[in-house]
Amino acid sequence: MPIRWKYFLALLFLSLVPLLTAGWIMQRGTQRLERTVSDVAGREVTRMVTAQLEQDAENASKSVLRGTAALTFALRSLAVETESLLARPFVRAPKVYFGPDFDHPPSEPPDLVEDRRYTRRTLDGVEPMRVSFSHPVFLKAAGLSERRIGPDVARLARLTPLCRDVFQFSGYAAHRLYVALESGVSMAYPGFGGYPRGLDLRESAWYARARESGKAEWSGLLYSRNTGRVLLALNRPLYGPEGHFAGVAGIEAPVSWFLQEARLASQWSEEMRSFLVSARIDPRRKTLGLQIMAERHISRDAESAGTAVDYRWMRPVDDPEFTGLVERIRNGGSGSMEMEYEGRPSIWAFAPVEGNTAFLLVVPKTVAMNVPARLRKDVAAHAAAQRSTALLAALAVLAGAALLAYVGAKRASDMVMLMVGAWQRLAGGDYTARLDMRTRDERDLLVQAFNETVPKLEDHVRLSRSMALAREVQQNLVPREPPRIPGLDVAGTVVFCDETGGDYYDAFVLPGDDGKRLTVAVGDVSGHGAAPALLMATVRAMLRAASEARRGLARRVALVNRRLYEDVAPSGRFMTLFCAEFDMARNVIRWVRAGHEPAWLYDPWTGEFEELRGEGLSLGFLEETEFEEQERGFDRRGQFALLATDGIWESVNAEGEPFGRARMLDVVRRHADSDAAGIVQAVLDALDRFRGGKACEDDVTLAVIKRK
Repeated sequence: MPIRWKYFLALLFLSLVPLLTAGWIMQRGTQRLERTVSDVAGREVTRMVTAQLEQDAENASKSVLRGTAALTFALRSLAVETESLLARPFVRAPKVYFGPDFDHPPSEPPDLVEDRRYTRRTLDGVEPMRVSFSHPVFLKAAGLSERRIGPDVARLARLTPLCRDVFQFSGYAAHRLYVALESGVSMAYPGFGGYPRGLDLRESAWYARARESGKAEWSGLLYSRNTGRVLLALNRPLYGPEGHFAGVAGIEAPVSWFLQEARLASQWSEEMRSFLVSARIDPRRKTLGLQIMAERHISRDAESAGTAVDYRWMRPVDDPEFTGLVERIRNGGSGSMEMEYEGRPSIWAFAPVEGNTAFLLVVPKTVAMNVPARLRKDVAAHAAAQRSTALLAALAVLAGAALLAYVGAKRASDMVMLMVGAWQRLAGGDYTARLDMRTRDERDLLVQAFNETVPKLEDHVRLSRSMALAREVQQNLVPREPPRIPGLDVAGTVVFCDETGGDYYDAFVLPGDDGKRLTVAVGDVSGHGAAPALLMATVRAMLRAASEARRGLARRVALVNRRLYEDVAPSGRFMTLFCAEFDMARNVIRWVRAGHEPAWLYDPWTGEFEELRGEGLSLGFLEETEFEEQERGFDRRGQFALLATDGIWESVNAEGEPFGRARMLDVVRRHADSDAAGIVQAVLDALDRFRGGKACEDDVTLAVIKRK
């Protein structure tokens, strides 16, 4: 036999045996891979579905909380205004309309329009009601004359503009606003007909609960005969000038709104069941269970308007898993668990809303199991096709592959191992790692990119650590909590647009004087980044140090300016400052303005703002400069000073329109009755809504000092 045949047969034997062995091993490995992929995918998909459900429940809970907070604020505004009107002499009311007027065309209001949010059931089906958004409907208990209730009707009629504003503010959340007084007269907005004659809301269960509890609370499910909708009502008691119970104010929201407010957007939403549940005692079974307050489809059956809807219950507490779920919801917990629902293994996710109420999502586990089954089938089909292709390709290139694989693999593996070693050194923090090799092909570009990346990465890591440290230091310098001083309500914040910003805010109590003098400073350093942050920290330290000595406010600011000029004169940097001192012993406010925008002083008696002006250049601009100290009274309850930087009114929306001072002051005026923190938060919320998701371009600083 020729030797070439021997070599051929030997090579053929040596090639076929490993090839067949590899094929058998690959077959076994593919089968194991199919099982492993299916198991791992099942666990991962279940984990992914569970995590997404938990996030969906959390997001839904937060959305409902924001919505209910808006309704609570709207009801508070209505109640405060009603109590204010009850404490004042009545003024003759304009034309008002009672319930029968809406049902009698000759006497109905002229502005009635059809609104599909308000419907009634007739023999012909459901039709829209005619509603008035300019005239509320008035109701009186049987036996009361219009002359007797005239003063209360006149007072309630003056609530119409506020009701219209509250209704528009709440959007589709509010279904109806109402006020019921102890005198037997009631008012509801918007106005529509369908109320029984002589309806006395004082006999309602929710009226009695509000009178007994003395606080705002949500009712159970109610069915409105007028509009045919299932509602939840938030009621709040009213009190007269002498503190006696005077009635109840309330706001109703459709149950469907609570689920719409959640805005669920999940890839599992077709199979998802969503509920608003409450952990409480089932009066029928006398056991703790989950009461369904709202779901996607809820029955509208009820006996009469104002009666409570019969709740559905998830099921009786008959197993430890469900008992644990109820207890966690009752204790305000959140999370997920696996448990059957309607006979199907399911994933349950929940998040608290308020008290013992929670948002609950349920998805069958089959949703998660479908994905691994399809994946296992696809892997098997792909593996079979791959085996056939691999066998044909291996036979075609078997002769030359061995030699080429040996030579090529050795060179390639040597280079890969060198690169792996370099990357491992870099991962361990060795920034001196470099690759010293030449391949005379495209791999040289990879080597060059690695060698150029390492020093840049080192610089980036060093800079990131420095910036993180600077940001931490700067944020620690901003007061975490406002100082507590008798007679003052203080709130302030800084929102940095970069990792480190140039805005400055500080509030501290001056030593001595029994803690009755408060200093509040707001400033703006030119530029952004680490340098302005360091300059801000320097000014803060200088101003606090200067305040240790007993000297006037203007002298303190002048001293800070001289010291700062020595440090920043070569750099050309400067800083604007508005520094105010609130002396509660003399009930005055003193201020110095150093190139900063004027502050504002709001007078609650007139509803007007006064600008706090003064002369003075920016700090660090000139070494020797005079600063003017101003002073005025600060003795009216409800007065407050507003200090801010231009990052607020110079913020622009997507169209390039600036927020403006006028819009800011309008927001502050509308929230003037809130505490200092509420005013600050109202401005920030209004600014976020105005920007509409557009990133801020400058730091935002705001401080409010309010006289209690």
